Amino acid sequence: MGHAAALERAYLMRYSWLIARGILNPRDVETMPGVRIDWQHLDEHGHPNLVAARQAAHDMVKAYHIATPPGSRSATLRDEPSIC
Repeated sequence: MGHAAALERAYLMRYSWLIARGILNPRDVETMPGVRIDWQHLDEHGHPNLVAARQAAHDMVKAYHIATPPGSRSATLRDEPSIC
């Protein structure tokens, strides 16, 4: 996996975990250039759907087989091993 792909994966894993656990509101997720994801699950009127957002994040956590909290974004960006 290339460096950019690893950073994208780390970003998706970290924020899906935080949203699924109710630690972070989807509206507060930092954007990552080049990653197109609707963390808020906006409806056709632009209103966020928190239930759908948390369910989708939970589904992503399951798909990535995340069993422990992913490492911090800063450690990932410095290419240091995460502490999980």
